[in-house]
Amino acid sequence: MLPTFSDGSGGTQRRYRRSLAFVLVLLISAGFLITAINVLQGPQLRLTSADSAGLVTRSQVSVTLQSDRALEAVTSDQVTVAPSAPFTVTTDGLVIRLRFTLPLKANTTYDVFVTGVAAKNLGTTSTWSTSFTTDPLDFLFLEARDQTTALVQASPHNSSPITLYEAPGITAFSRVASVIAIMREHGSDASLEILDPASGEVERLSFPPGIELVDVAPVSWGASAIVVVNSVGDDDVPVFGAVAMVDLLGERTPSLITALDGTPVSVRKVVVSDGGGYIILWLNNGELMRYDPPSDTIFPVGFASEVWGFDSLGELLVFVDAQGTLALNLRSGEITRVPAGRIDGFQVAHELTTFAPDFSSFQRVGVNSSDSENLNYLVTRSNTQGFHSLITGSLATRQSIGALALSPNGQYLLVETNDQTTPVGYAGLTLTQVSQSTVIQVIDSESSQILFEFPGFSFNW
Repeated sequence: MLPTFSDGSGGTQRRYRRSLAFVLVLLISAGFLITAINVLQGPQLRLTSADSAGLVTRSQVSVTLQSDRALEAVTSDQVTVAPSAPFTVTTDGLVIRLRFTLPLKANTTYDVFVTGVAAKNLGTTSTWSTSFTTDPLDFLFLEARDQTTALVQASPHNSSPITLYEAPGITAFSRVASVIAIMREHGSDASLEILDPASGEVERLSFPPGIELVDVAPVSWGASAIVVVNSVGDDDVPVFGAVAMVDLLGERTPSLITALDGTPVSVRKVVVSDGGGYIILWLNNGELMRYDPPSDTIFPVGFASEVWGFDSLGELLVFVDAQGTLALNLRSGEITRVPAGRIDGFQVAHELTTFAPDFSSFQRVGVNSSDSENLNYLVTRSNTQGFHSLITGSLATRQSIGALALSPNGQYLLVETNDQTTPVGYAGLTLTQVSQSTVIQVIDSESSQILFEFPGFSFNW
């Protein structure tokens, strides 16, 4: 008998095919299982993104909620935000976007709940819950000390201010990007210094001959400080109160804003919008002009007998014309008149006005509540009918009230108060009285509660 030999390759192939089939069945089953789980549990929230700083300082800022799959459109009725805040909702693919109409409260945790979140094609709905926290706010001010003046940083969230810089002769400052421009007076001269708060380093800038620093606008434009100078050109003709931009990322020398004929523009006041990017020049003849740096062009705005600055978001220019106080939206051209008002039956005289993002008006007013010719100065909140409610000050006790400024979100109000009085109020105080006796009140604008008081003056958010 001849020997026979078996070929084992056929069995191996059959085992391989069986193993492969088993793996395929397992993968298909796992796929069906995952799909079934996804269908049963509904869309899942994968990521919450929030601009924690922008949500406090600007309107129309969004928070995005990202899903693991494409979604059906979500309506505002399905979304709850706590604390409550006005918003709109849009859905785009994997993303639900909540756009907040007004800035949110600072240093606050917001909880978001979304019900009935459905996948684009099939599956059950799900409920999402998430949260985000907004950034705190802070402000800067000056504080007079023995032989020096300090630049101080404080917050409405705590009572522990921080000294950023201390030197003799500090009179003005402006945040410029990540640094602070500081004006210091040395006898009859003045200089511009640049403070890096992170490192504490200070650099003094050198201005060319013929340029004398007079003042620094409290708000910058981009990376440029806005300064007021006295200028003497090649023709030896002096120009007092000229406006210049100092690009701190560029040559760091003043670039004068000029009229069409090339002469420097002389102003009573320059006001700058932090949010809108507007530079407003109030000329000596009462004209209001807007300067556009990119095009190096000046546009007419109107005439004013007083210019008070911008609202808290930097969108409305608030000034006084022949008909009274008004707020001008520089983008749309819309004008809102501030009515003459009363408080507790007494007529008020508008002294200074600003607006919160919700368009509520805050004012420094003068009130004659007695037979005296001298006014009592108050800070009030007024409605569209001109009815005023008291924020700080007293109808019974006279005091002087200086500047006031709302935080960008309108949540807090800063007020300069001084117990010393003059017939014309704060404007009549001497520089020594202002620096030595002024107190900054930090007020919750909703409750009118005074949260903190700091000795100091010349503040800015």
